[in-house]
Amino acid sequence: MTKLSSLFGNNQPSFSSETYIAPSGEDPVAVNNPTKATVFLANYQITLEGRPFISKSANLETASVGVDAQNNILSFRAYVFPQFKKTTAPSPILSYNEAQSFLFSKRGILLDFSFVGSKNKEATIVQPDAPPKMIIISNVLLGYYFSMESITLTPVYLFFGEGVDEQGKTLSTTTVVSATK
Repeated sequence: MTKLSSLFGNNQPSFSSETYIAPSGEDPVAVNNPTKATVFLANYQITLEGRPFISKSANLETASVGVDAQNNILSFRAYVFPQFKKTTAPSPILSYNEAQSFLFSKRGILLDFSFVGSKNKEATIVQPDAPPKMIIISNVLLGYYFSMESITLTPVYLFFGEGVDEQGKTLSTTTVVSATK
């Protein structure tokens, strides 16, 4: 990854997770035992000054590198963002308490909700019909929203949580509140 980091400029990748993959029939599957794996997939979070990115998808933007036992790169997937330059004066950022208050007064935007659990082909095809009515927040990050249309970054609070839909299935959610005053 060190050799590939030059692709990212000031948007540096940091290690976030690993997956071991082995063949199973026609499709590769994740395995818990590294000795059974034929591919090691390393996932990296893309950050700017230590803060994560999101764009059209509510998923945190990542880079993934797949290598075999001889360290040959088998796959590489990444979002490569433009070089960002500070072009305006800094603007004040909301405190966490202010952002939480905005969220509770329904001034946040629910970007994503999806079924919790394994990510197999069926789960990615079938999406929930509606978001949960109540969400329990489990994690909050200060990050950046990247607009592909205007090529701008906006500071945002990312609220990650879970809720239950009308059928009793658990959904993960990502809600965003602008962090600028």
